Amino acid sequence: MASFRKRGNKWEYRIIYKDLNNKRREKSEGGFRTKPEARDAAKREEAKLFCMVMTFHARI
Repeated sequence: MASFRKRGNKWEYRIIYKDLNNKRREKSEGGFRTKPEARDAAKREEAKLFCMVMTFHARI
C-alpha cells in the first residue's frame, strides 16, 4: 500500500514492501503535479512488484 505526501507544490508516493528475502524495502518517486497522478503511478509500481513476487513463487 502506498502513502502520499506533498513536497512543496509536487506530490510523492512511497511504497514499503518486503523483498524476496523478506527484507524491508522502500520505493518512492516524486515530482507529480497532482495527487491522482501520484496515485496512478503508485498503482502501476505496486502491480510490477506484485508480478515480480508472483513470478518468483511460480518458479519454485
